[in-house]
Amino acid sequence: MLTQHRDPAPAQAPITRATIRFFRTAVLAVIALSIAACGGGTSTTPVSNSPPPVATPPPTPAPAPAPQLKGSVSVRATTPSGKPIGGVSVTLNGGFDGRIAITDASGVALFDDVPAGEARTDTWASGYFSASQRIAVTGDTVTRATVILERVTEAIPVVLATHHVASNDGTTLTVDIDLALLNENGTARETLTAADFALIGSCDWGWCVVNTDGSDTGRSYSARVIDAPFNPPPTPVRPTMAAAILLDQSAAMAAFDPSGVRLQALNSFLESVTPPDTVALGTFQGIATSPALTTYGGFASDATNLRTAVSTLAGRESGTSPLLAAMKEMIAFTAASAPAASSTLHRTVVAVTSTWPLEECPDAMACQRAKLAVATAAQASDVSVVAIGDYGPATEIAARTNGAFANVQDPQQLPVVFRALTAIVGHGLAYNRIRIEFQSPHGTFIPGRTVQGYLQVHIGPNTSPLWFLAFPI
Repeated sequence: MLTQHRDPAPAQAPITRATIRFFRTAVLAVIALSIAACGGGTSTTPVSNSPPPVATPPPTPAPAPAPQLKGSVSVRATTPSGKPIGGVSVTLNGGFDGRIAITDASGVALFDDVPAGEARTDTWASGYFSASQRIAVTGDTVTRATVILERVTEAIPVVLATHHVASNDGTTLTVDIDLALLNENGTARETLTAADFALIGSCDWGWCVVNTDGSDTGRSYSARVIDAPFNPPPTPVRPTMAAAILLDQSAAMAAFDPSGVRLQALNSFLESVTPPDTVALGTFQGIATSPALTTYGGFASDATNLRTAVSTLAGRESGTSPLLAAMKEMIAFTAASAPAASSTLHRTVVAVTSTWPLEECPDAMACQRAKLAVATAAQASDVSVVAIGDYGPATEIAARTNGAFANVQDPQQLPVVFRALTAIVGHGLAYNRIRIEFQSPHGTFIPGRTVQGYLQVHIGPNTSPLWFLAFPI
């Protein structure tokens, strides 16, 4: 049943028949008095017997709207231990109304003339994850809120492996993600449960399921986390490592890591390498007059020469980021220079990058072909790929080659990752095995396609960051 609702009109006296009669009688009386004032004689002017028009009373003015209550909002940013954080950018309601403030030395940012009602604060600062909180603003008073910020070094996700099982009709897909969420010490958090994880598809504005050729299937999915048990580090002795470090030296990397944190972290890692493990080094940048890849000798346990080379790289970043081309060349270099892969020796290319290489991907299908070519070359050469960086094609390549992916969104996270790199390469970390069940219409999850989404992890009272993941079927 459709019910129509109409707001009542401003209060006024109703015009009834009695009212009309009253006005009609009054008008006639005025006319009679006028005639009498003229002498009471017979008038030669014909008088109509029809009553004059009835005057409509003016409407009662609408009452003035009550003034909207406003108050102030005080936002205090602290660490989990309660220490105030100054210099934090704070927006109110997403900053769409221009309300942006910076916390002072006591960690407080103040907003005045805020309409009463629901509002949301968002905060971000270098070295911290962004955090959000909903508040109820009260008029004529100060509404106080405390937002707890988590350091980026306290939650670094490392995907060690993924395993999947799809139904025969392509309606369901079950994916196990072996995820180590590293803290500042490079060890995995042990307190996370299934309730802390969620997988979010971006199907409204991104591609959730991608065809083999890189085109969008137009399919969406629903996903739920079933379980996330914590597993201790594997007990078998890890294989010997032959790791080829592939370092981004593009202008984008200079913008991401202007202080050269990655170079210091890499040198510390190189210093830690001991026999029988070996390591090699390559850098890449897109400069027209130079090859994409530059290598610095072969694989060796004594990395003194490589550390000398790393010390010369600071301030020499330039050009674009031809990651896929450099990865393919580094895989070939590793296959030709490292000892043969076996059950006791693993060959790995560790790609350290900063951004999606748009210049290599004129369109989605060309990018997909390039990614598959790199993954195929790695598989044929018994070389796995470990990717260190943010959202990019190396994520999918790592998954296809039984490698790992460390999501790095801030250069401060790089020292933690490099300290744990040997364990990352050898899959020697403790981890949560997150089981996710996907559902979609018939024929969605078929071999060759790739499922994409964002893993959300609740790591603090106000913090649930998202990380991009890709699952090849």
